[in-house]
Amino acid sequence: MNPTTEQQLDAIVVQCKANLALADKRTPGKWYMTCMGRCSSYDFSVPEVCQLFPELVHWTDQQRANGDYIAACAGAAEAGWRSTILACEATKELGNTALGIALATGIIAAWEANK
Repeated sequence: MNPTTEQQLDAIVVQCKANLALADKRTPGKWYMTCMGRCSSYDFSVPEVCQLFPELVHWTDQQRANGDYIAACAGAAEAGWRSTILACEATKELGNTALGIALATGIIAAWEANK
């Protein structure tokens, strides 16, 4: 494995760790929102608020879909970043083997596709 490939894998690990650090700063558990001052003290998730107080939540269907998507992705993203860190470390240990080169190429290509 050449130094450039190792540097690219290291950069991916740095990005994953930065993303996990951001995730650590988020509010754990259910989030709540203020519905015109009526339910800000409750520990409701956004979908629960929409169901319980539909007259107070003036969201479009797209905004609701965006919120649901973000909530659904958070845990999977964190697991993916942890898995990617482990995959990069294991790939570097494999070095110049055919498997190491194939894994490095695949990991780097996947990250480059998302830039």
